[in-house]
Amino acid sequence: RQLESDTSSISSEPEKEVDDELDASSTMSMDEVEFEEKTIYSVHELLQCRSKLHQEPWIIYQTQKVKAPKPEESPSPTARSSRRTASGNESIARSIKSILNKLTLEKFQALSQQLLSCGISTAQHVEVLIREIFDKATTQHHFIDMYADLCVVLHEHFVSQPLDCEKSFKRLLLEECQCCFERLLAPPVDLEDLAVEEKQNAARRYKTSMLGNIKLVGSLLARGMLASKVGIAILEELLSNATNETLESTAALLTAMGSACDRPSWPQKVALDGIFKRVAGLVAGKSCQPRERFLLKDLLELRANGWEEKRPKALERQMTLAQVAKLANGQKVEPKAMRCLQPAVFDQDRFRQQVLGLLKEADASALELAQSVPATAQRAQVCHLLGAVVELPTEQRQKALQSFLKLAEAWPRAAVAEGLQDFALGAEDLATDVPLLPRIFQQELRPSFAQLGLPEVNFA
Repeated sequence: RQLESDTSSISSEPEKEVDDELDASSTMSMDEVEFEEKTIYSVHELLQCRSKLHQEPWIIYQTQKVKAPKPEESPSPTARSSRRTASGNESIARSIKSILNKLTLEKFQALSQQLLSCGISTAQHVEVLIREIFDKATTQHHFIDMYADLCVVLHEHFVSQPLDCEKSFKRLLLEECQCCFERLLAPPVDLEDLAVEEKQNAARRYKTSMLGNIKLVGSLLARGMLASKVGIAILEELLSNATNETLESTAALLTAMGSACDRPSWPQKVALDGIFKRVAGLVAGKSCQPRERFLLKDLLELRANGWEEKRPKALERQMTLAQVAKLANGQKVEPKAMRCLQPAVFDQDRFRQQVLGLLKEADASALELAQSVPATAQRAQVCHLLGAVVELPTEQRQKALQSFLKLAEAWPRAAVAEGLQDFALGAEDLATDVPLLPRIFQQELRPSFAQLGLPEVNFA
């Protein structure tokens, strides 16, 4: 009994002290509460110490001095809005990746429309989209034409429905091209530290990415999605450091863009001819490896033949499922790559080619062709034709501009005004090919627009 009473007295005293400490700390804020270091002893050992004072009690454990954590503050409205925005951006990025993963020639029309309606509305969304397109094109070389066509569809969409930012789709596309080219221009480092097989795999991945990026740039140049000066600048950079990789990339780029750009009306035709002269010098001088020399020689022969293959080649290309089935059954498949753009009511490419020739000659037949353009396509034709007119030499430009004004009178004022505004938005990119564009706009275009009674167009 005496032992029990002693035990209870010993155990009750600390409890009382703890209660007093808790009562005292209850008046303090949670930020000020600090727990002192405590040493916890065994009660059994404490009882033994009463009779044997020379023995130290056993320590069960020892607490540490800690500070109570601060209570979490509720997020502010700005923070909640930022979280919702970040969540929305991640959702749109996932949708973009999912749609591109399913993109094929058969599903091009449906999925391209689905891509345009998945919530893309900011420059950040478009940057994610363009980056994904480049990533896929650099590895899926046989679908490069399809991805280039997708860029055309996206450009036409964002011309009619501009982004809520200062940069156009073409400008964002150009920036991604520059980033990819600069990143891939330098070969990977530290390959010597890898094993032989890993080194070969790394070199193969680099070459695949480099060629895929170059081929996509060539396809975009052929479709007018990049300024002609961009193509010449890339070719100059490749030839300035002639290695096996850069020479093969030169051949790939010229092959992709040659049939569309190797023509007198191309703004950089003189510079392109100079590039081909340098290529011919490399072939004649035999200063490069045999493989790259034969690639460049085949390129020159292709150009001499009007960019038409003399002999068919078993090239990897984009094919529909029906074409794959025919190929598996041993049937002949047309080698021409299939482009699957949005269905058009009229032949837009043919119209533009014909009407531009008529505008150069001030032919009145251009007015008849203008009547065949549906209302939904008039805005885009105004923007495109005006861009083609300002690239002409001075005498042809002035003559073609007067014909263009007569043609524009055949279309509704609203469509013409919207087309002129689209032209002004894309003028920054066009100015790289036409340095005199600001002066042409002020001295020739602005007075002509005023004659038609069109609203003032802002031109930076």
